[in-house]
Amino acid sequence: MSQPLPWDLDKRLEKERVDVIARIILDTRAETLLLHDEDAGDSPWGLGCRSYDRTKNRIIMLAEDGRYKWLAADKRAQFRFLIGGAVCGFYRGEADAPTDRTMRRRADELEQQSFLFEDERLVLIWRFAVSTAPTGEVTQISFVGLSSEEGQVIAKYDFLPANDGVLVGLDNNYKKEEAESVPRKGARRKKDGERLDAKGSSEE
Repeated sequence: MSQPLPWDLDKRLEKERVDVIARIILDTRAETLLLHDEDAGDSPWGLGCRSYDRTKNRIIMLAEDGRYKWLAADKRAQFRFLIGGAVCGFYRGEADAPTDRTMRRRADELEQQSFLFEDERLVLIWRFAVSTAPTGEVTQISFVGLSSEEGQVIAKYDFLPANDGVLVGLDNNYKKEEAESVPRKGARRKKDGERLDAKGSSEE
């Protein structure tokens, strides 16, 4: 049996909706990577914290913006957001190797509906897994449905970025030219659909 896509199991998780969040993660981490300067004392840990914080706040801003009626988010310490009512999160790491922290669920996640998979009724944990290279660029973003018991990948979608963005106009205080003015060894500009991004912290 082939591995289902998230929207095969939960109709609320439409591909277009998942793509919007994946693009936010990719774009925000790429911008943050351009601001990273090891010669000035920046560390990988600091890069991860900054990437996580910006990504979280971008999702919150997009939810508050009202452009996407299906998106909701709050500012609680254990950050989660809702895609059509389905509770989701994101973390840095491989899709098939979630940590205990990644698997941790909030009270509202414990009420997620169950799905039938291979004759077994499962409650899935929905997460965006962000894989990164040692230099910080993103190598893959996968949206996965993990079994709540063992963290097994039940459903998976690998995001392939296009050239459109969703960040324009969300944060009037953020200017892309600010990032472009900061030199960084090895930093590369995204062009012609190239995928690049920043290293994140272990659980986001």
